[in-house]
Parts: sequence; structure tokens; C-alpha cells
Amino acid sequence: MFDTFRPREYVSSIFDVDYEELWENGIRGLLFDIDNTLAPYDDPLPNQSTEELMDELREAGFSIWIISNGKKERVLSFAQKLKVPAVWKAHKPFPTNIVKIQNRTKLESSQLAIIGDQIFTDVWAGNRGKIYSILVKPISEERDEAITKVKRGLERIMIAKMQLNLKTRIRRYREKKAIMRVDGSTQLLAVIGDPIAHTFSPMIHQIFIDLRGDNFAYVPFHVLPDGLECAVQGAHQLGIRGINVTIPHKQAVMSYVCDLDYSAQLVGAVNTLQWTEKGYKGFNTDVDGFTQLLTMHHFPIKGNRVLILGAGGAACSALTVCYLQGAQEVMIYNRTQERAQQLEQTFTENLRRLNRPLAMKIRVLNQADLEKEAFPIVLQTTSAGMYPQVEGLPVEQEAFYAPIQYAADMVFNPLETAFCRKVKEHGGLAVGGLSMLFYQGLRSYEIWTGQEFTPKQREHMHARFQMMAKRRIGGE
Repeated sequence: MFDTFRPREYVSSIFDVDYEELWENGIRGLLFDIDNTLAPYDDPLPNQSTEELMDELREAGFSIWIISNGKKERVLSFAQKLKVPAVWKAHKPFPTNIVKIQNRTKLESSQLAIIGDQIFTDVWAGNRGKIYSILVKPISEERDEAITKVKRGLERIMIAKMQLNLKTRIRRYREKKAIMRVDGSTQLLAVIGDPIAHTFSPMIHQIFIDLRGDNFAYVPFHVLPDGLECAVQGAHQLGIRGINVTIPHKQAVMSYVCDLDYSAQLVGAVNTLQWTEKGYKGFNTDVDGFTQLLTMHHFPIKGNRVLILGAGGAACSALTVCYLQGAQEVMIYNRTQERAQQLEQTFTENLRRLNRPLAMKIRVLNQADLEKEAFPIVLQTTSAGMYPQVEGLPVEQEAFYAPIQYAADMVFNPLETAFCRKVKEHGGLAVGGLSMLFYQGLRSYEIWTGQEFTPKQREHMHARFQMMAKRRIGGE
């Protein structure tokens, strides 16, 4: 009998829930009651601390809902203040509306948790719905309705019978964010670029910092091209442990490093700097990120023909990945054909300098080639379709898209580009660049720390980033 009403956890308040542990255990959706859980009974709106907590949980990647037996007007005003969806007159302990939320969020029951102050409504509903249930101590029982006060007495008996131990966390969730912990031992990480305000890198690296608990702070710096040399030299003197490098500095920064990793020499560009006593060592983790993206979606690069659209830095990374993955032939198409030819020449020279054989054929295409040949595997590296010009296409001809079976677009905003939609309309697999962005950052962090994440950690952090990034992109 007691198992029907037993919560998985019993905590002092919503601020005493270990949300990081829930995330590590696969929880992605949080369903909150209102009365005496988020606020005292009949308080019209949440307080500032509750608003801040909800903001942090959203930023962490959780899908948040309110599920209350209260009336529509009160529940909606509360939910609107917290900027979350809500279900009113939920008829807890019946789990009907829990199932509806599960369907709306497309989450499994094992990925949902309900948090509320009553055993006979919240916990019972959660257990009946087969989701994780957390009982919180009521904020205030004085203003409860008469029937609720009667149930409180029964609940106290149940709590005693079940021997539930009340958990109070010494450190509140919002106090655990590493970004708030800066002291004399904090080490600095950075990203430099022009422009830089749009960067996702601080979001990505904060996820790594949170997981490991490393005493790092990661900040963006706007560095103009004519200030790049001074910026790198100054960063080294300041002891900045690691720097990500983005547009337009990836090639120019190579002049200001003391050493280059093999990946950077092959690509001819640097996106990661690691501090050493002699200066910064340059790496290119875009190759790692792109390789992970293609591997995740089972792109058959080895032994096959691949078309690369574009001839910039991203195209060079794609060309390197094709070489390392054993492609039979790589074709390059760019609207300015001279740039495509320059990419081919530069890559060939890089191989020669490294004493590596050119084990695949490289061919530069013109418009006529593009129209008469079929390309089953396409890697899109141009800025076509990038926000805010979301309808742009790298190739306009409809017939080009019909033979495509596998397509990867380096653009990640919007989440689905016009290019990806075209490929899908013709039955092909198309993926955007969001995962590549995450995994190139992860590899940078591993280089800086000298420690690799486990596969499970990678999976959890990737899922968290996906949810956070999709909310951010969706809001733009």
C-alpha cells in the first residue's frame, strides 16, 4: 500500500532539489504544482527567487510545466509570469494530464518528474503515471483549505510510516553555477572573433564547467583583425589557459602561435589555442566536430564520392574530414571557381609538406558539371540559409536535390535550413551543424584540461546543449 504513495524523494523546498542529479539520471521534464510548492496558497504570483530558479532550469535544458488542480485564471497568470506552459484543473491524482504533457513534450515517462507538496494528489498522480515523484514540505499550511488541512494530518502519518527522511541541501541550486565562483585560483578561458556577440561558445563550455566543477570562467572577447597579434600576446602574458578562435581569425592566428598540431597543419586553420610556456599551440577541432556529426548519422564517406559546397575555412575542414575518412573522390563547387581551385591547391600543398600521400581524387566543378552529375553525399559549408537570410540556397536548381541521399549543413541557425528541407523533400537524410558546434567545443575543452569525458557524459551534455540551443534559436 505504501509504495503507491511513496515519493522517490522528500525535500524541504523546490530549492533543495538536486536538479543536476536529476539531469544526470535522464530527467528532462519537470512538472511543478503551484500551491504550497511554488508559492503559499492563493498567492497571486511567484516571488523573484522562484522566477530566477525557473530561468536557470530552462537555461539548463529542462522542459518545465505547471500542473495544478487550481482554476484557470490563477494558474495561467502564474504560468505567464514564469514563462512556462500550464495545465489547470488537472484532476490529480488521476494521471491523465501527465500523459498529455508527456505526449506534448515527446518525452518518455522515465524522463519526467513531478514536484509537489501533497502525497494524495501530486505524488500519487506521479506514481500512477509512472514518473519520478518528489514531495516537498509545504511552504505554509496556515492558509490551506479545510479539506487540505485534514489531508495534511493523514500525510504526516504516512510520512512517519514510510520513514521518509527530509533532505535539505546545504548549497542551493542557483548557488552552484560555476560562473558565480570566481576567486584567486580561477583560470580564464576565452573565445575571440569579429563579431562575437552571437557566439554559443560560453553556453557550451559552461556545460562542461558545470559537469566537472572546474574552477574556470569562460568569456568572449571582441578582437578586430588589426588587433589580433596584440590580443594573442596579451592573453599569453595574462595566462589565459585556452582560447577558441572564430571568424575571421582562424588563418591569421597561425602566424602568432609557437607550434601547430597536425590537424591545424592539415586544415591550414586554427580554432583552438592551448597555453604553453613558449606561447600558444594551435589546434583545429572543427575536424573533430564535423567527424562526430557525420559518424553520429552514419554518413558513408569511406570509399565514396563526396561533393563539398563552398571553398572557405569550413570547406577546408570538410575536405580534411573526407581525406581522413577515406573518401574515394571529393568534388568542390563554389560560385567563385578560383576560390575552389585555391582550396584544392592549398590542401594538396599541406599534404606534401606533411609528407602525406594524396589518397583521394580532388576535382573542382563548374556550373555545367553541377547540372549534369548526381551527388549522393553533399557537405554544405557556405553561409547560404543562415539567419536572418533563412531562405537562401547554395544551389537553386531543383533537380540537384533529387539524387542526394546524405547531406550535412554546417549552418545551425535556423535549426533546419532551406537546404536541409529541400533534401528531405526529395527523400534524403539532412542534418544541421548544431552537433558539430558542440563537439568541436568539447574537444577544445579536453585539450585544455588533458582529460576526456566518458561516453555517457558526452551524451548527457550533448542532449542538454541541444535543448538549450534550440530554445535560444527559437527565441531569435
